[in-house]
Amino acid sequence: MKSKALLLRILLGSLVSLFPAHQILAQDDDLGNMHGFVELGTSFDWIVGSFNGNSWFELDEGILLVPKIQAHPGVGITLGYLVEPPGLGTEQRQGNPFGMSFSYYRSSGTYTTLESDYQGECTLHLVRYLGFIGYPGFDSQRRLHPFFDLDFSMLAARFETIAHPFGDMDSPMPGKYVGIIFGMGGGLSLDVAPHFALNAEVLPQFLAGSSVKAEEWERADIKKFGNFMLHSTLSLRYYFKPWN
Repeated sequence: MKSKALLLRILLGSLVSLFPAHQILAQDDDLGNMHGFVELGTSFDWIVGSFNGNSWFELDEGILLVPKIQAHPGVGITLGYLVEPPGLGTEQRQGNPFGMSFSYYRSSGTYTTLESDYQGECTLHLVRYLGFIGYPGFDSQRRLHPFFDLDFSMLAARFETIAHPFGDMDSPMPGKYVGIIFGMGGGLSLDVAPHFALNAEVLPQFLAGSSVKAEEWERADIKKFGNFMLHSTLSLRYYFKPWN
């Protein structure tokens, strides 16, 4: 726990040094300009690690298999805002735009397990609870802007046949995996019109499984179920207020 707290303090300290909000708030002007946005996008997800398709969990009611999830596409929506510091793009520039975002992505794919009869379709729901976005070196006179992204999300994945009671493999059951995600990545944003931007992002993530559940069974907590997830997106963003 101490190491996690130290890591969080380092990350927050880095954000403060890159985006000095205390200096912005100290200005006589208001808090610059707020740029709310909505974003529609497509995604491509790739997961490796404990989701290996070669093991299982022995629960109180029966066996729940571990799937191997194939790389798959998805679609989603993002809501958020950016703060434009006072004097941005001038000699009195005070800092770089920063903000927060929240999103939901849904994707469908296929999976396999160590049992040939237990495979099929899966549906993944990726909910972004909190994201920090920063644009270091931002210049409003340019069209192309690099950005970085810190992410905290939850994944809920449902599999159509993944579990069975003890000694009864002829009674397949659907099941669900739930996990917590921490990620850090970045991308490029291209201004294509006063209100619109095209964003491309690659977000490496650490996915830690937290619980599993089969239909009509009690939810069970799991540990040491780590995975690497690569969440890549291409999206069109609409700003309610343009930059210029």
